[in-house]
Amino acid sequence: MTPAALKMRRHRERAARGEAVYHVPIGADVIDFLVRTNWLPERDVYRDLDVAEAVGALLRDTARRN
Repeated sequence: MTPAALKMRRHRERAARGEAVYHVPIGADVIDFLVRTNWLPERDVYRDLDVAEAVGALLRDTARRN
């Protein structure tokens, strides 16, 4: 299966679950907030996946509370 076909498959699977993926620029102020509120551990360098998972967890938690 081609990379494009795999990407489309993942998109359709997420859509079927009612999920979406958005690419959003995250600045240093947001990273600082995530560290300050313990959504991210304090360190010098973060992988994109670490930040994406922390933001996703924060949003899911906020959505459940409201």
